[in-house]
Amino acid sequence: MANVKNLLKKSTNLGANALLLVSTLLPTLSVFSAKTVYATTQAPSTGGQALQPTVYDNYDTGAHNWSDSSLTNVVRDSSKWSALGTTQISGNWFNLTQNTKNQAGYGIFNASMDMSQNTSISGMFRTQITNPTAGNDFNLAGDAVGFILTPTNKAQINANSSKPSSNNRPVNFPTGAGLGIGGLPGSVFAGRDLYYNASSGLADDPTQDIDGANQWFGQSPSPIYATVIRTTYDSKNNQILATPGTLYDQGAGNLIPDPVGTYNNGSKYPIDKWGGKSYYTLGIPGTQTEDERVTMTWTPDSAGVTTATISGTLTYVAQACNSDGSINTGAGSATVSQKLVLPRSMSIGVVGGTGSNYGNISFSNNTSNITGYRGTTNAQVNYINATTGKKIAAYPTSTITANVGDRLAIGVAGSVAGLPGKYTYSAPAVPTGYTAQSKVTFGGSFDANGVLSGDIDSTKDPNDSTNSTGGLTIINYDAEGANNPNEINIYYTPKSITSHIYQALSAGSPGSYTLTDSQLKTLGGADFSGFASSTGSIGWAGVNPGLGTQVSGTDTSGLNSSVPINVSGITDNAYTYPSLTTPTGYVIDKIYYQNVDNTWATYSGQAGWTQLQSDHPNMNGGTNAILVTYAKMESGTVHFLYNPEISPGVDESGLPSDNPEIAGKRPPDLPSDYAMSGQFGAHYPFEASNINNALTPGYYTYQVYYSAEGLNSDTPGDVSAQAKLDIFATQSGVSDWAHMSFIDSSNDINVMISPISQKINVKYVVDDDPNATVPDQSTLSTSKTNATISPSLITKSDTAVNTALAGSSYIVGSVTAPDGTVYSASPDGSASAMVNAMNGTKYVLPGGENVASYDGANDYTVHLVDAGTLELSAPDTIDFGTYPISGATQNLTGNLDQAVEVTDTRSSANLSPWTLSVAETSPLQDVSGKISQTFSGLMSFNNSTLTDQPLVVQTHSNPSTGEVTTVVSKNSSAFQLQAPESLQRQADYQGQLTWTLTTAP
Repeated sequence: MANVKNLLKKSTNLGANALLLVSTLLPTLSVFSAKTVYATTQAPSTGGQALQPTVYDNYDTGAHNWSDSSLTNVVRDSSKWSALGTTQISGNWFNLTQNTKNQAGYGIFNASMDMSQNTSISGMFRTQITNPTAGNDFNLAGDAVGFILTPTNKAQINANSSKPSSNNRPVNFPTGAGLGIGGLPGSVFAGRDLYYNASSGLADDPTQDIDGANQWFGQSPSPIYATVIRTTYDSKNNQILATPGTLYDQGAGNLIPDPVGTYNNGSKYPIDKWGGKSYYTLGIPGTQTEDERVTMTWTPDSAGVTTATISGTLTYVAQACNSDGSINTGAGSATVSQKLVLPRSMSIGVVGGTGSNYGNISFSNNTSNITGYRGTTNAQVNYINATTGKKIAAYPTSTITANVGDRLAIGVAGSVAGLPGKYTYSAPAVPTGYTAQSKVTFGGSFDANGVLSGDIDSTKDPNDSTNSTGGLTIINYDAEGANNPNEINIYYTPKSITSHIYQALSAGSPGSYTLTDSQLKTLGGADFSGFASSTGSIGWAGVNPGLGTQVSGTDTSGLNSSVPINVSGITDNAYTYPSLTTPTGYVIDKIYYQNVDNTWATYSGQAGWTQLQSDHPNMNGGTNAILVTYAKMESGTVHFLYNPEISPGVDESGLPSDNPEIAGKRPPDLPSDYAMSGQFGAHYPFEASNINNALTPGYYTYQVYYSAEGLNSDTPGDVSAQAKLDIFATQSGVSDWAHMSFIDSSNDINVMISPISQKINVKYVVDDDPNATVPDQSTLSTSKTNATISPSLITKSDTAVNTALAGSSYIVGSVTAPDGTVYSASPDGSASAMVNAMNGTKYVLPGGENVASYDGANDYTVHLVDAGTLELSAPDTIDFGTYPISGATQNLTGNLDQAVEVTDTRSSANLSPWTLSVAETSPLQDVSGKISQTFSGLMSFNNSTLTDQPLVVQTHSNPSTGEVTTVVSKNSSAFQLQAPESLQRQADYQGQLTWTLTTAP
C-alpha cells in the first residue's frame, strides 16, 4: 500500500527534466461515430451517392468497423501512419527520437477511434540509449514512450511537436515534463515515464510539481521506469478524469496528476533497471536496449451510447521482451488503468520524447492489432451562390458522417474502401434560379453576413498536403471551437431576374373590375400562372377593355395597372424593394408574393409589406412577382340618442335635458360618438358589446339605423343589442351584422335608446311572521324609467293599499320605497306612509337591461303590523248604600265593584293619545213606583258635578304598548251623592253613568 500511495503521488508530478510537450493550446475534437442518431431525413444507403439536399439532410460513408475486410491489417501498414515531429520511419519501425535531447516524435495512425465502442491497439516499444562519449551516464535515458489519444488532428500535433521546453509553468510543450501531450488539450498519455521530475527543476512553488509530490519513493530527480496514464485539461479547461483527483496546478501546462501509476509495478518487472545486460558493454561507449510488448484497451461504461462524451476505462499493459523479441516470461508485466471521460472520436498513435536526457525511442507496428470502430466526424457540403458567396436558400447544407482519415470528393458517385477510403458524391441538379455549377472548393469559413471566404480549389487538400488521390481528407476538429475544417463547397451561378410588382384594388372597390382567373393571367402572363381566386380576389383599376362589368362607384385610385414596377436582381441576392406610393384615400389591403414553387404567400396591410421584406429579403429562383392591392378608406360615426317620443327627461333631439318644463328625471349622459374607419368592404369595427357597454340599467336598444335614412319600420320582439344590429343588417340587404361593412357613401349610424317600461308594484309583509296571510302583490302602474310619479298615481296607490287592508286586522306600519328608504305616516296624520314613500321616491327608478319591460326595480313594500286594542274596564255598579231618613242633608259616597282601567295593546305603529270621560246619562231616580223623584245634578266626580255631558276623567298623551292605566281605583271615593232632607224618601233609586274612551286621529 505504501508503494501504491507513493505511486499516486509520483504520477501527478512532472519536473524540469520530464518529457517535453508543445505549449500551444489546440482545439479539441467533438465528433460522432457510426452509431450516431440521425434526423428523419437520413439517406437510406451508405457510401458515395447522389446528393439530394431537398430530400435528405444526412449521409453516411459506412465502413466504420475495423473488422471490415478493406481494413484488415492496415494498422501494420506503415504507409497508413504519419511520421510527425522528429519521427523517422524505417520499415515497420518508427524511430521517434534519435538519441538527442529535447525531441518529440509521433507516429499517428491515419484514422481515429470511436470511443463509444470497445477499442484496443497493440505493438512494441523500444527504449535504447547509446552513450555518445565514454564516461557519460547512459542510464539517464529519457524521457517518455507510450500511446497517445488526442482529439486534435495531425496538423495540430505536428505544429505542437516543435515547441521548445521551459523550466517554467505552464508545461505546454511536448518534450521533457510534457510527456508528449503537453500543449494538446484533452489528451491522454499511456506508457512509460522514464524520468522523475521533481520540483527543483521548475522555477516556482515546490508544491506545484507536475508529478504531484516532491519525491518519488524518496528519490531525487533521476531516471525511473514508471508505467503511467497521464491527461491534460480539455479546451474548456476541464479534467477528463472520470473522478477528478486533487489538482496541484491547473495552469501547469494542463497536465493533470494521475491517481494511478506503477513504479516497477511492485513486482520483478523489469528484472532490473535494464533487463538483458548483453546489450551493454561496461566502461566503454555502447548500446543498452529495453523492448516491451504493449497493449492499450478502452472499455466504455456503456457501449454504443450516442452522447457527445463517453465514460470508460483505459488500460495499459506492458510486457518485457528478450533480445530476440520474445516475451520475457520471468519479468512479469506492468498494468495501469484509469477511468476517463473522452470525446467520441480520438486520434490514436505513439509518442516518444526526450528532455534533458537522450535516447533512441522507437515503436514497431509489425505485430500490431487494432479492434473496435473508426472515429467519425461530420463533413459539411454547402451549396453556394457564386455571385454572393452565400448559401443557396433552396439547398440546405448536407451533412456526411465520415471516418476520420478517409476522403470525400464531388464527382461521379462511387466508393473506394480502405484507409484512406474515398467516397465520391455527385452534385445535385442545378437549383431553380441558377444556370450552372461553377466550381467545387474545400474549407473556408462564413463571416457574420454569411459570406464564405478562405476556401481553396478542390485540386488541393487543405487537411493533408500529401494527398495525391484527390478529395478532402477528414480530420478531427473542435465542434465548439474553430470552424469545421471538413467543408466542401459546390458553387452555382445565379440567373438574372426582373421582378414585376403589380398594383391593383381590393375586390369590389368602387370603379374597379373584378377579374376572373383567366383574365388575370391574360394581363400578367407567367407572373400569375399560379394565382387563383382561391389565393385572393382583386379589382383591376383603370380602363381595361374586356375585363367585364365595372363595380359601381368611382375609381379614385389613379392607378395605371398595366405598368408594373420592375425590380432587377439575381437569385438569392438582395431584393431591392421600392417605396410604394399609396393612393390618397386608400391603404394597402393585401400583398401577394410569388414563391419559387409558384405558390403564393399572402400578407396584409402596411405591416404586411414590412413583414414581406423581412421574410423574403432576397430574390428567389422564380419570377418573384408581387401583387399589391389597395382598399379605399371609409369612415363613419356611431351616434347615440334617446328616443325623444317616450323618454322622460329628454329633449326633442333625444338628448338628456335639465329643462324643468320637460317631464321626468334627466337620464344618464349618452356615450360619446364612436368614430369608425376602415377599408371599403371591411366589417364595421363596432359590435353589440359597444352598445351594451354604453347602456345603463333601465334602458334598451330601440333601433339601429343609418343617420341619413332615419328610423326603419318598427322592430318588436328581441330588443338585445345584437338583435337590433342584425335587424339593421337585414334591412340594409345583408344576412346579419357580421356581414355589414363600409359602403361607398355615408357610414354614419344612429343607435336609439329607449327607457324600459317599469312595473310599479306594492307588496305586503309582516316582518315577524313570514307565514302571515297578507294581501297579494299587485301592480299599481307601468311607467317609463325616470318618469315622474304623478299625484294621481300616488292617490291611486294609497287607495289601493287601504282597500287591500279593509277588514284586516293589520294596519300599515311603514313602507320601504324601491331605493330602500323606509317611510312612516306623518305624525299629524296628514299623509300615509305610502303617500310619503311615493312622494319621496319622486321618479320611476331604472331596472333591467336589454328588455322592453322590467319587473322588480319599483317595488314598494308595505310592512303590516297588528292593529291591537284600547280597552276600557269600568264598574258595573256604584253603590251609594242604604241610609235612614234624617232631618238634614246627607253626603253619600259611592262604592265601586271594580276599578276603572284602560288597557292599551295597540302596536307601536298604532299608538295615539287617548281620553276617558264619564257622563250621567240617567240620574238616580225612584224605580219602586212609590214616588216620582230624581237626584239630578246632585252626583259629582272628584267634586265635579256630573251631567249628561261628558266629563274628562283622564287624558294619556304618550301611551305605550301593553300599558294598563288605573283611572279610578276600586276603593276610590271620587263619586259623591248629595241627598238634601227634602229628597229623603223611602224608595229604591237607580241611575246610569256612561264612560267614553276616545283616541286621537
